[in-house]
Amino acid sequence: MRKILSFIAILGLLSLISCSKDELKVEVSANPTAPSFVSPTSGYNIVVNSTDTLQKFQFKWNLADYKAPSVPITYTLQIDSAGRNFSKAFTIATVSSVDTFSIALGDLNNDLYNNLVLSKTDSTIQVSLEVRVIATLGTYNKDSVISSSVPFTVNTWKRIPKTPVTPPFSYIYIAGDFQGWNINAPSSIASVTSNHIYEGYVYAPAGGGYKFYTEVGNWNSTSYGDSGAGMTDSLIVANYAGNNFAFPNSNPGYYEIYANLNTMKWSETPTTWSIIGDATPGGWNTDTQMTYNATTQVWTVKVNMIAAGSFKFRANDAWVIDFGIDSKGNLEYADNPNFGYNGNLNNLTVPSDGNYTITLDLHNAGVYAYSIVKN
Repeated sequence: MRKILSFIAILGLLSLISCSKDELKVEVSANPTAPSFVSPTSGYNIVVNSTDTLQKFQFKWNLADYKAPSVPITYTLQIDSAGRNFSKAFTIATVSSVDTFSIALGDLNNDLYNNLVLSKTDSTIQVSLEVRVIATLGTYNKDSVISSSVPFTVNTWKRIPKTPVTPPFSYIYIAGDFQGWNINAPSSIASVTSNHIYEGYVYAPAGGGYKFYTEVGNWNSTSYGDSGAGMTDSLIVANYAGNNFAFPNSNPGYYEIYANLNTMKWSETPTTWSIIGDATPGGWNTDTQMTYNATTQVWTVKVNMIAAGSFKFRANDAWVIDFGIDSKGNLEYADNPNFGYNGNLNNLTVPSDGNYTITLDLHNAGVYAYSIVKN
């Protein structure tokens, strides 16, 4: 009797195992439904600016249907520049059995720069992109299904490096009343081609004097002072000789500082900055003034702009010092008395009509930048 019961128990166990194996058999459709995008929609524009880098954008899609609801599906989200058929796409996320992925705008911004090599500048640009999502059903199906691609655009904020990047320029440093004569934290002017010609911008809140030094933190490094021959084209005298240079008045001022160690001449030019052009409210006849923020060290203006026109940055409401952009979008002087005229530059534009915050950043000598962000 015990043997018969044992035999029946074994049959029951085999029956359970057989049922378990049957339950693992999954019917998979030969023609699964591919995922499809809900957001972004075709032509959607994402705008990134300095105040909302932590704000999140949600990519959302309709789930794929393999007719296998109990089996997890992996979704791979890919982005590439428009028109490349995802030949150089990068993966922005891989998720399982969900229909959304959220990313901070600052992270999306940097992913675009780091993976698509959009620009060597820190300038705001509008980029045309495509996004798609690929669904894969684990080990049950070797074939993936892919959504249709969706075109969209991103107005990027400037690149945010993970580590500080020092360009291969040579510098001389400026300590003075404007920064408490702190030789350990001086301002600087740069020679972008290391030809002993230096230029940059300094904000002086209350005038005062200053000198040039060749080393940070070293009062005994080679220094340069004023020969006393006057501000314009006066000689620079090396090794602690000479007077301090002086800003011309006690009012706050933003100065272009120029020093040519080949000719031993220097100059300082007080500047205010504006935009001008047929993209701006004043056309090519009236400047739209920018405002300097001493905390952020940039010039800004909020203004209604027209996409059909173009504009430039210029100093002191005159065609003496002004910026255009080169073919890569880098700011370059179109006019400057110290560097001459460059007629090969382009004007700046906005991607569409609307209200923009336009920023000009001149505080980093030799690496001048701008941004154009739609409000």
